[in-house]
Order: sequence, then structure tokens, then C-alpha cells
Amino acid sequence: AALDQVTALQEKLKKDPHDSAARITIGKIVLENESERTGVYWIKSVFSYDLGSVNAHRTLVEHYERNQDSKSKNKQLIDYHRSFFTKNK
Repeated sequence: AALDQVTALQEKLKKDPHDSAARITIGKIVLENESERTGVYWIKSVFSYDLGSVNAHRTLVEHYERNQDSKSKNKQLIDYHRSFFTKNK
């Protein structure tokens, strides 16, 4: 059922390719139901037109924190994406 939403959201993107909320939602659905790589791709696609998107950066931080392991790569990614929404505090 969640994957059915992806088709509707992709139709929205045909009308408005810069709909960040739709891209992030697709990314979350794909992360949870199909593929980490593809889900992260969808979320990162927001950066092609809005590098400072707080919602996209926050979504990636949440994802990397949930999937944190002993790899320092996730820690570096968390710190990088978090810097976009904590530097103005």
C-alpha cells in the first residue's frame, strides 16, 4: 500500500519537479520498503535545486542515526547533514 503512494507522488513531481516534500516522502517510503540506496537517492535529489533543504538533511540524519553501526562513515554523514540545521541555533 505504501508503495502505491509512490506512483501518485511521482505524478505530482511531473507537474512540479521541485516538490521537495514529495521527493522526501518517496525517499522515506522506498527506504522502509525497498532499497536504502534508492531511498537515499530520492532524498538527496532535493539537493539538486535546494542544497540547504533542512527537511532533506534532517531526514538523512534520522536515517543514518537509525542505521548507525561501528562505521565512522555514518557518523561523518550525520555530522555533515546535521550541520545544515544546527549552525543557525
